[in-house]
Amino acid sequence: MDHIETGWRVAVRELQRWVEANREHERGRSDYAHLLSYVDGELRDAFRRVAGTLADVALSWPGWERASVDDVADQVDTFVRNLAVLRLASAPGAAVPEPFRALVHRAAETLESSDWSGRMYGILDQLRTLAPEPPLDPRWAVELLVGGLPEEQRRHAGGFLVLDLEGIYAAAGKPWPEWMGVLKHQFLGPKPR
Repeated sequence: MDHIETGWRVAVRELQRWVEANREHERGRSDYAHLLSYVDGELRDAFRRVAGTLADVALSWPGWERASVDDVADQVDTFVRNLAVLRLASAPGAAVPEPFRALVHRAAETLESSDWSGRMYGILDQLRTLAPEPPLDPRWAVELLVGGLPEEQRRHAGGFLVLDLEGIYAAAGKPWPEWMGVLKHQFLGPKPR
């Protein structure tokens, strides 16, 4: 996430500040208006998706649609491509203010010279070796076990499985794993207050 923050600081933040300071130019049909909207939409959103998808990978919270390292790599590809398109669209001869053109080119060159995307791919490769397969969501496991039952009986049967599992841990004298609370909430409902 530190590397994501670096990318934000050296490239995206200043472009976003420019857009915010020039909102009156964003509405219209000029090339400049389209580029401001592109920064505010496609470029910023692509960067946010990189950060958000990486956060999803890091969280690994049970029950969430888990993102993969490959999903993050795809988002990095999209962000880098969007920045390249912005730079090409802001090339000399484009009808944009010179300070905006300079800002776009400085942001793109800074990311390229620091090999931001290459380092990001390296970080993702390290993550692949640390966790080659994502851990199974315990709720998914219970859902798999009760999946053959009629819909109205699944939650009830899942609750029995959770209680049996709780009893097995207690009989073994072992504390519950942290995810047991998630299962109990999912299949037995919240604790009464």
